[in-house]
Amino acid sequence: MVARLSSLVFAVLIAASTAAAAATTPARSPNPAIQLMKVTCGDMLASDVLDRSSIMMFYWGYLAGKQGATVLNTSGLELATSRVMEVCTAHQSMTLFDAIDAAKRGNK
Repeated sequence: MVARLSSLVFAVLIAASTAAAAATTPARSPNPAIQLMKVTCGDMLASDVLDRSSIMMFYWGYLAGKQGATVLNTSGLELATSRVMEVCTAHQSMTLFDAIDAAKRGNK
């Protein structure tokens, strides 16, 4: 009986401490909506390398979807992304869409 009582007390203590921790841990706020037309080169460059890659893939996919593209030219995409990065490095306040347009036109 003592062992069973000790187990019960232990379980109650664990439950109470878990509840207390949950009550004092602030809830994570949801990520705000991102306005695609307002994301700047500086925003992208401030991200870590993996996030930059994800951001660029999202934008390329978004633009391909708008154009109804069904083929992905991976070597062309790599070169285009490199050009966008050059534009963004030189013009960090430029929106990412404007940087993509500038890179397509060959502007730096």
